[in-house]
Amino acid sequence: MDPIVTGILAYITLTLLLLLGMPVSFALAFTSLLFILVLIGPSELNNIGLRLYEALNDFSFLAIPLFVYLGAIVSRTRAGEEFYEAALRLLRRIPGSLAVSTIFTSTVFAALTGVSAAAAATVGKVAIPEMLKRNYHPRIVAGSVVAGGTLGILIPPSITLIVYGIATDTSIGKLFLGGVLPGLLLSGLYSVWTIVYYIYLTRRTSRQGVSGENGSASAGTRHAGGEASHAGERTLKLLIRTVPFVTIIILMLGSIYLGVASPTEAGAVGVLCALLVVTLFYRPSRRDYLNMIDDAVKESVFLLLIIAMSYFYGIVLTRLQFSQSIAQAIVAMNPPTWLLLVLINAFLFLLGMFLPPVSIIVITTPVLFPVIQAVGIDPIWYGVMLTINLEAGLITPPVGLNLFVVQGIAPQLKFSDIVRGSVPYIAMIFLTIVLIYLYPELVLWLPSKMITR
Repeated sequence: MDPIVTGILAYITLTLLLLLGMPVSFALAFTSLLFILVLIGPSELNNIGLRLYEALNDFSFLAIPLFVYLGAIVSRTRAGEEFYEAALRLLRRIPGSLAVSTIFTSTVFAALTGVSAAAAATVGKVAIPEMLKRNYHPRIVAGSVVAGGTLGILIPPSITLIVYGIATDTSIGKLFLGGVLPGLLLSGLYSVWTIVYYIYLTRRTSRQGVSGENGSASAGTRHAGGEASHAGERTLKLLIRTVPFVTIIILMLGSIYLGVASPTEAGAVGVLCALLVVTLFYRPSRRDYLNMIDDAVKESVFLLLIIAMSYFYGIVLTRLQFSQSIAQAIVAMNPPTWLLLVLINAFLFLLGMFLPPVSIIVITTPVLFPVIQAVGIDPIWYGVMLTINLEAGLITPPVGLNLFVVQGIAPQLKFSDIVRGSVPYIAMIFLTIVLIYLYPELVLWLPSKMITR
């Protein structure tokens, strides 16, 4: 059978299993085993244990549970609420300050968690009730939370960039630095759209006597802790409690930038510092510490199982010659670089509607990375572009994870409003891809200045 036809059948089989509701890791495993038995031969089953061991036998993978644990430490405290309150105090004079504060807080949490759903859930639990109380439009409420959460896979430490770096043998430290400026740019675009849309809705509803801006300002006062005479004291207390977490972020990125620590080592130091800060400021109970570990173990096992099975699936596609055939066919077509990137982005966006980012990276890397190398595209730039594209999948039906996270923590919001609220932010994601294509220095400047050990 033609390798390309075989590969397409493998993708169709996987998609059908996912649509039937099978967990991603099991769907990958079942499809791999089916095509081994039918097309490769039962003897290949003897190598399954070795293949799975190879998939995870990399020291860099240790960074994943470390950064997941770091996110769990922060998520299990009141840090999310206090970050949000501090952001609201800083941005209270901006139209739509509650929604913009949501995006600002999500940006900070992205640099602490590295996981999109964790950022969306942590910030959303605090921000959604406050915005609804102040009569914010449901689409702004949902859109700012789901979009802010996507920054978790782009702004370092990013689990997605770690997996890409391991799969392509690209410097994870340089990938982290490459994601900083695009992540801040995307956060800024999210904020600009939120302000513009908020002003539009406020003017449209002004005749009905609904003043979201006044509500937002008063929310900032009330949420900030009550009476004006205590405002200065409350602000100082918030700064004292949030500055250590920002310092942890700076120390982690700074140590990577200066070549003092690898991402794995930086993650370990970040976990220790976060535990110390949480213990001093929040004094968690024994149950809280156990819940942190429980959250980290569950999320890490979930991610690593997907990685292992995706690696197994990728090997099957390679054995079937699908990856090599696709790469050769694309190179033979010799399309312009911009057209090639348009096709790749469309393909990745389609996959993102059904698969989580980690799976897409491991599955598509054997197919697309040789093409990227053949046409001379920088692997760091491509890794960041890939990650930005996968952010769109997190807020796109039918399997957009962040959409269901928000629906779970705010069942009073209609799912149609959640989806429609996310659409403009998807446009911001692809605008960012266009901008980094036109100005690749946005990705490559910081990595080029990195000091390597």
